Amino acid sequence: MASRKKTGGRTKGVVNRTTAEIREHYQNLVSDNLEQLKSDLKELEPLARLKIIIELSKFVVPTLKAQDLIISNEESNTQIDYSKLSTETLKELSNLGIKT
Repeated sequence: MASRKKTGGRTKGVVNRTTAEIREHYQNLVSDNLEQLKSDLKELEPLARLKIIIELSKFVVPTLKAQDLIISNEESNTQIDYSKLSTETLKELSNLGIKT
C-alpha cells in the first residue's frame, strides 16, 4: 500500500482550539479564586498544606529528570546503578555504612 502525503488537519505546533479554550477558562478560574485558595491553604495543617503546594507546583514548575548515578568498582569491574534503587534500599545501604 502506497504512503500518501498528509493533507488537512492542524499544522505541526498549532495548539488545539478546544484545549486552548479549556486552559484559558481554567486559568481564569484559578486567577479569580486566588484569595480563596490562599485562605483555604491557611486553614490546613502544615503537612497537608505542604502536600497541596507540592502537588500544585507540578503544574507550574517543570519536572526535572532524575540523574543516573553509576559507580564503577575497578577491582571487580562491577557497576552499580543507584538510580534504580528505591529510597528504602538506599537508606538501608547507608545504615550499613555503604556510601551511595
